[in-house]
Amino acid sequence: MRRMVFLLLLPLFVMAEQEYFTWVDAQGRIHNSLVNRESDEKGQEAGKQTESESEQPLGTKNKVPSLSAEKDEYLTEEQFEKKLEKEKADNPPFFTYVDETGQVRNQTIIDSQIEVEEVDVPVSYDHIYAPPFRVSEKMSSGCCQRYRSYFKEQISAEKSVLFSGFLNTVPISTRFGPKKAWYFKLDDPSDFRVLQLKLRQEDSAANLPVSIILADHQFSALYFTPQLSFVSKEGSWLGQPSKNTMVKIDDQDVVSVIIYFPADAPANASLEVNWWHGKASD
Repeated sequence: MRRMVFLLLLPLFVMAEQEYFTWVDAQGRIHNSLVNRESDEKGQEAGKQTESESEQPLGTKNKVPSLSAEKDEYLTEEQFEKKLEKEKADNPPFFTYVDETGQVRNQTIIDSQIEVEEVDVPVSYDHIYAPPFRVSEKMSSGCCQRYRSYFKEQISAEKSVLFSGFLNTVPISTRFGPKKAWYFKLDDPSDFRVLQLKLRQEDSAANLPVSIILADHQFSALYFTPQLSFVSKEGSWLGQPSKNTMVKIDDQDVVSVIIYFPADAPANASLEVNWWHGKASD
Protein backbone atom coordinates (compact mmCIF):
# COMPACT_ATOMS: atom_id res chain seq x y z
CA MET A 1 0.00 0.00 0.00
CA ARG A 2 2.80 2.42 0.83
CA ARG A 3 4.55 1.53 -2.41
CA MET A 4 1.42 2.31 -4.36
CA VAL A 5 1.02 5.69 -2.68
CA PHE A 6 4.66 6.54 -3.47
CA LEU A 7 4.18 5.65 -7.10
CA LEU A 8 1.08 7.80 -7.27
CA LEU A 9 2.84 10.82 -5.70
CA LEU A 10 5.97 10.55 -7.88
CA PRO A 11 4.38 12.02 -11.04
CA LEU A 12 3.08 14.90 -8.96
CA PHE A 13 6.64 15.81 -7.83
CA VAL A 14 7.89 15.57 -11.40
CA MET A 15 5.09 17.78 -12.63
CA ALA A 16 5.79 20.27 -9.85
CA GLU A 17 9.40 20.62 -10.93
CA GLN A 18 8.48 21.30 -14.59
CA GLU A 19 7.10 24.72 -15.56
CA TYR A 20 5.26 25.79 -18.67
CA PHE A 21 4.36 29.13 -20.22
CA THR A 22 1.41 29.83 -22.46
CA TRP A 23 1.66 31.89 -25.64
CA VAL A 24 -0.42 32.68 -28.72
CA ASP A 25 1.05 32.40 -32.23
CA ALA A 26 0.34 34.61 -35.28
CA GLN A 27 -2.66 32.51 -36.28
CA GLY A 28 -4.27 32.92 -32.84
CA ARG A 29 -3.57 29.36 -31.66
CA ILE A 30 -2.69 28.79 -27.97
CA HIS A 31 0.49 26.83 -27.14
CA ASN A 32 2.09 25.59 -23.91
CA SER A 33 5.89 25.38 -23.94
CA LEU A 34 8.22 23.90 -21.37
CA VAL A 35 10.43 26.40 -19.55
CA ASN A 36 14.18 25.69 -19.87
CA ARG A 37 15.41 26.14 -16.33
CA GLU A 38 19.08 25.79 -17.28
CA SER A 39 18.94 28.89 -19.48
CA ASP A 40 17.14 30.80 -16.73
CA GLU A 41 19.84 29.86 -14.22
CA LYS A 42 22.58 31.01 -16.61
CA GLY A 43 20.74 34.29 -17.12
CA GLN A 44 20.44 34.82 -13.39
CA GLU A 45 24.17 34.13 -12.92
CA ALA A 46 25.04 36.64 -15.67
CA GLY A 47 22.85 39.23 -13.98
CA LYS A 48 24.53 38.65 -10.63
CA GLN A 49 27.96 39.00 -12.26
CA THR A 50 26.96 42.32 -13.83
CA GLU A 51 25.70 43.57 -10.47
CA SER A 52 28.94 42.55 -8.78
CA GLU A 53 30.96 44.42 -11.41
CA SER A 54 28.87 47.55 -10.89
CA GLU A 55 29.56 47.40 -7.17
CA GLN A 56 33.33 47.43 -7.66
CA PRO A 57 35.26 50.58 -6.59
CA LEU A 58 35.54 53.36 -9.13
CA GLY A 59 39.30 52.96 -9.48
CA THR A 60 39.07 49.25 -10.36
CA LYS A 61 35.93 49.28 -12.52
CA ASN A 62 37.34 51.09 -15.57
CA LYS A 63 41.00 50.51 -15.54
CA VAL A 64 43.02 53.21 -17.34
CA PRO A 65 45.46 51.71 -19.88
CA SER A 66 49.09 52.18 -19.17
CA LEU A 67 51.16 54.81 -20.94
CA SER A 68 53.11 52.15 -22.74
CA ALA A 69 49.88 50.78 -24.26
CA GLU A 70 48.84 54.26 -25.38
CA LYS A 71 52.26 54.82 -26.85
CA ASP A 72 51.90 51.73 -29.00
CA GLU A 73 48.68 53.12 -30.50
CA TYR A 74 50.40 56.23 -31.96
CA LEU A 75 51.69 55.81 -35.50
CA THR A 76 54.40 57.67 -37.28
CA GLU A 77 53.55 59.57 -40.44
CA GLU A 78 55.08 56.84 -42.59
CA GLN A 79 53.15 54.12 -40.75
CA PHE A 80 49.94 56.10 -41.04
CA GLU A 81 50.38 56.54 -44.81
CA LYS A 82 51.07 52.82 -45.22
CA LYS A 83 47.95 52.06 -43.20
CA LEU A 84 45.86 54.33 -45.43
CA GLU A 85 47.30 52.72 -48.56
CA LYS A 86 46.50 49.25 -47.22
CA GLU A 87 42.94 50.26 -46.33
CA LYS A 88 42.51 51.77 -49.79
CA ALA A 89 43.84 48.59 -51.42
CA ASP A 90 41.62 46.35 -49.25
CA ASN A 91 38.54 48.53 -49.81
CA PRO A 92 38.70 49.91 -53.36
CA PRO A 93 36.14 52.58 -54.26
CA PHE A 94 33.09 51.48 -56.24
CA PHE A 95 29.95 52.92 -57.74
CA THR A 96 26.43 51.50 -57.80
CA TYR A 97 24.27 51.42 -60.91
CA VAL A 98 21.14 49.75 -62.26
CA ASP A 99 21.59 47.62 -65.39
CA GLU A 100 19.16 47.17 -68.25
CA THR A 101 17.36 44.34 -66.42
CA GLY A 102 16.70 46.50 -63.36
CA GLN A 103 19.25 44.80 -61.11
CA VAL A 104 21.43 46.86 -58.79
CA ARG A 105 25.14 46.25 -59.36
CA ASN A 106 28.40 47.50 -57.88
CA GLN A 107 31.49 48.10 -59.98
CA THR A 108 34.98 48.95 -58.78
CA ILE A 109 36.35 52.31 -59.86
CA ILE A 110 39.65 51.89 -61.68
CA ASP A 111 42.12 54.43 -60.35
CA SER A 112 43.99 55.16 -63.55
CA GLN A 113 46.55 57.91 -63.62
CA ILE A 114 46.26 59.91 -66.82
CA GLU A 115 49.31 61.92 -67.68
CA VAL A 116 48.33 65.22 -69.24
CA GLU A 117 50.93 66.78 -71.44
CA GLU A 118 51.18 70.52 -71.05
CA VAL A 119 50.91 72.27 -74.38
CA ASP A 120 52.00 75.86 -74.82
CA VAL A 121 49.05 77.67 -76.35
CA PRO A 122 50.26 80.45 -78.64
CA VAL A 123 49.24 83.90 -77.46
CA SER A 124 47.49 86.06 -80.02
CA TYR A 125 48.00 89.81 -79.92
CA ASP A 126 45.73 92.48 -81.32
CA HIS A 127 48.66 94.86 -81.89
CA ILE A 128 52.43 94.41 -82.07
CA TYR A 129 54.91 97.29 -81.74
CA ALA A 130 58.54 96.73 -82.75
CA PRO A 131 61.30 99.08 -84.04
CA PRO A 132 60.61 98.43 -87.76
CA PHE A 133 57.11 99.90 -87.30
CA ARG A 134 58.08 103.17 -85.65
CA VAL A 135 56.56 106.43 -86.87
CA SER A 136 58.57 108.98 -88.84
CA GLU A 137 60.89 111.41 -87.07
CA LYS A 138 58.75 114.32 -88.22
CA MET A 139 55.69 112.96 -86.41
CA SER A 140 57.77 111.88 -83.43
CA SER A 141 59.35 115.25 -82.77
CA GLY A 142 56.12 117.19 -82.74
CA CYS A 143 54.08 115.03 -80.40
CA CYS A 144 54.18 114.64 -76.70
CA GLN A 145 56.84 116.73 -74.93
CA ARG A 146 54.22 119.26 -73.87
CA TYR A 147 52.37 116.56 -71.91
CA ARG A 148 55.31 115.34 -69.81
CA SER A 149 53.76 116.72 -66.60
CA TYR A 150 50.59 114.69 -67.18
CA PHE A 151 52.28 111.26 -66.84
CA LYS A 152 51.81 111.08 -63.09
CA GLU A 153 50.67 107.45 -62.99
CA GLN A 154 53.56 104.97 -63.14
CA ILE A 155 52.34 101.37 -63.41
CA SER A 156 54.49 98.50 -62.14
CA ALA A 157 54.49 95.05 -63.70
CA GLU A 158 51.48 92.86 -62.86
CA LYS A 159 49.80 95.75 -61.00
CA SER A 160 46.37 96.67 -62.29
CA VAL A 161 45.43 100.39 -62.38
CA LEU A 162 41.96 101.76 -63.12
CA PHE A 163 41.33 105.11 -64.83
CA SER A 164 37.75 106.23 -64.27
CA GLY A 165 36.25 109.22 -66.08
CA PHE A 166 38.05 112.37 -67.23
CA LEU A 167 37.30 114.77 -64.39
CA ASN A 168 40.95 115.25 -63.38
CA THR A 169 42.59 114.66 -66.75
CA VAL A 170 43.86 117.10 -69.38
CA PRO A 171 42.73 116.65 -72.99
CA ILE A 172 45.28 116.03 -75.73
CA SER A 173 45.45 118.45 -78.64
CA THR A 174 44.80 117.02 -82.12
CA ARG A 175 44.14 118.57 -85.52
CA PHE A 176 40.45 117.89 -84.84
CA GLY A 177 40.57 119.73 -81.53
CA PRO A 178 41.19 118.68 -77.87
CA LYS A 179 40.26 115.09 -77.04
CA LYS A 180 39.83 113.37 -73.70
CA ALA A 181 42.83 111.23 -72.77
CA TRP A 182 44.57 109.14 -70.12
CA TYR A 183 48.34 109.26 -69.50
CA PHE A 184 50.56 106.69 -67.75
CA LYS A 185 54.10 105.30 -67.71
CA LEU A 186 55.35 101.70 -67.64
CA ASP A 187 57.84 100.94 -64.89
CA ASP A 188 60.87 98.67 -65.43
CA PRO A 189 61.14 98.72 -69.25
CA SER A 190 62.36 95.58 -71.05
CA ASP A 191 62.63 94.22 -74.59
CA PHE A 192 59.36 92.31 -74.44
CA ARG A 193 56.24 93.42 -72.57
CA VAL A 194 52.55 92.62 -72.82
CA LEU A 195 50.03 95.41 -72.27
CA GLN A 196 46.42 94.55 -71.53
CA LEU A 197 43.68 97.18 -71.80
CA LYS A 198 40.11 96.68 -70.58
CA LEU A 199 37.71 99.43 -71.65
CA ARG A 200 34.26 99.83 -70.11
CA GLN A 201 31.74 102.32 -71.46
CA GLU A 202 28.06 102.76 -72.31
CA ASP A 203 26.56 100.35 -74.85
CA SER A 204 25.57 103.28 -77.08
CA ALA A 205 29.26 104.19 -77.41
CA ALA A 206 30.49 100.64 -78.01
CA ASN A 207 31.81 101.40 -81.50
CA LEU A 208 33.61 104.65 -80.70
CA PRO A 209 37.26 104.58 -81.84
CA VAL A 210 40.10 104.59 -79.29
CA SER A 211 43.63 105.71 -80.19
CA ILE A 212 47.02 104.93 -78.63
CA ILE A 213 50.40 106.68 -78.67
CA LEU A 214 53.57 105.00 -77.34
CA ALA A 215 56.48 107.32 -76.49
CA ASP A 216 60.02 107.02 -75.14
CA HIS A 217 61.51 108.50 -71.95
CA GLN A 218 61.89 111.88 -73.71
CA PHE A 219 58.17 111.81 -74.58
CA SER A 220 58.84 111.50 -78.30
CA ALA A 221 56.23 109.41 -80.11
CA LEU A 222 57.45 106.03 -81.35
CA TYR A 223 54.17 104.33 -82.36
CA PHE A 224 50.68 105.50 -83.19
CA THR A 225 47.47 103.56 -83.86
CA PRO A 226 44.40 105.70 -84.68
CA GLN A 227 41.93 102.94 -83.79
CA LEU A 228 42.64 100.01 -81.50
CA SER A 229 41.07 96.60 -82.11
CA PHE A 230 39.03 95.29 -79.18
CA VAL A 231 37.37 91.97 -78.37
CA SER A 232 34.03 92.33 -76.58
CA LYS A 233 33.54 90.34 -73.37
CA GLU A 234 30.06 89.78 -71.97
CA GLY A 235 29.30 90.68 -68.38
CA SER A 236 28.74 88.10 -65.65
CA TRP A 237 28.57 87.90 -61.86
CA LEU A 238 32.37 88.27 -61.93
CA GLY A 239 32.36 91.65 -63.61
CA GLN A 240 30.81 94.12 -66.02
CA PRO A 241 30.99 93.80 -69.81
CA SER A 242 34.15 95.20 -71.34
CA LYS A 243 36.22 95.48 -74.51
CA ASN A 244 39.71 94.00 -74.24
CA THR A 245 42.84 94.29 -76.31
CA MET A 246 46.28 92.66 -76.00
CA VAL A 247 49.31 94.70 -77.07
CA LYS A 248 52.79 93.29 -77.55
CA ILE A 249 55.55 95.86 -77.00
CA ASP A 250 58.80 94.51 -78.40
CA ASP A 251 60.74 97.74 -77.90
CA GLN A 252 62.55 98.61 -74.67
CA ASP A 253 62.50 102.34 -75.50
CA VAL A 254 58.73 102.51 -74.94
CA VAL A 255 58.06 104.12 -71.56
CA SER A 256 55.01 106.40 -71.86
CA VAL A 257 51.51 105.64 -73.14
CA ILE A 258 48.60 107.91 -74.12
CA ILE A 259 45.08 106.54 -74.63
CA TYR A 260 42.54 108.99 -76.09
CA PHE A 261 39.19 109.14 -77.89
CA PRO A 262 39.29 110.77 -81.36
CA ALA A 263 35.51 111.27 -81.10
CA ASP A 264 33.39 112.31 -78.14
CA ALA A 265 34.20 110.07 -75.17
CA PRO A 266 31.41 108.80 -72.88
CA ALA A 267 31.48 110.45 -69.46
CA ASN A 268 31.35 107.13 -67.58
CA ALA A 269 34.15 105.45 -69.56
CA SER A 270 36.85 103.65 -67.57
CA LEU A 271 40.09 101.91 -68.49
CA GLU A 272 41.84 99.11 -66.59
CA VAL A 273 45.55 98.80 -67.43
CA ASN A 274 47.76 95.84 -66.64
CA TRP A 275 51.10 94.75 -68.07
CA TRP A 276 53.72 92.06 -67.49
CA HIS A 277 57.05 90.88 -68.87
CA GLY A 278 56.67 88.54 -71.81
CA LYS A 279 58.30 85.15 -72.36
CA ALA A 280 60.42 84.02 -75.26
CA SER A 281 57.87 81.27 -76.02
CA ASP A 282 55.16 83.90 -76.54
